[in-house]
Amino acid sequence: MNIRLIEKWIYKFSSVLGVNACFQLWRPKHKVCILLYHDLEPEAFRTQLQYLCTKKYHFISLEEYTQVLYQSTKSTLPDRSVIITFDDGHKGNYALLSIFKEFKIKPVIYLCSDIIATHRMYWFQWVQDARLKVQLKRVANEERVSRLEAQGYNPLEEHKDRSALTLQEIKEMQAHVDFQSHTRFHPILPKCTNEDARNEIEQSKALLELQFNTSIQSIAYPNGNYGAREIEYVKSAGYLTGMTVEMGLNSLHADPFRLKRYAIKDTTHTYELESKLSGVADVLYRLRRIILKTH
Repeated sequence: MNIRLIEKWIYKFSSVLGVNACFQLWRPKHKVCILLYHDLEPEAFRTQLQYLCTKKYHFISLEEYTQVLYQSTKSTLPDRSVIITFDDGHKGNYALLSIFKEFKIKPVIYLCSDIIATHRMYWFQWVQDARLKVQLKRVANEERVSRLEAQGYNPLEEHKDRSALTLQEIKEMQAHVDFQSHTRFHPILPKCTNEDARNEIEQSKALLELQFNTSIQSIAYPNGNYGAREIEYVKSAGYLTGMTVEMGLNSLHADPFRLKRYAIKDTTHTYELESKLSGVADVLYRLRRIILKTH
């Protein structure tokens, strides 16, 4: 059963039949929606931003939301507030700079500190087999590294073509982008030893702050995986927020280290975006979990 394909059709019919519009009527307007992208094409991104504008969503920065989360007094944000985020720091993100300026948004790009400004390759790009990629995310970090090395992957190898943003590109984008941390090499943190997890969290922050003379206050957990230990390390390192990939909206009193995001596929049609904004996707996600548990 191709669940992903079924979901795509449901998203389309939910839009065409007006289901999304009905869900949107009771969807809380005072909560914050955080969208997660990776490496989508400029025109696809522009189309999605135009949709958000048409539907009266308001773009806010992570800094604005963070201030509200940490204020003891009652604060408000615009109804239907949206924060745009990108994970990894892919080289293609640079092509979106003109769109950031056009729509006057300040997105967050979470950088892997030891991959940006190099010609190194993200480990998940090296692995072509989707099933193997899933397997490697589930094993201990030492085993993942060992199996990748057995296939010829070296995290420090400089390749002919780069995968990530350059130092110059990041500095040029800084006035319009909030750059934050996505660890050093994008490991699955709960699968790391205490020492490795702490190193990935602390050293990525220190390196990015040194390179770009900026304050790193937010981290996106690679693959969305985290636990109590990771949150403890993130807090002690001085971060103020942590991003997951759990679906849902965020209140003005949300846990700053468990912020929810809607992952938007780089090839997503506005049907899917609409379904996630309306809450239809939340229902489908719960149903899918029930189905998978019964099989």
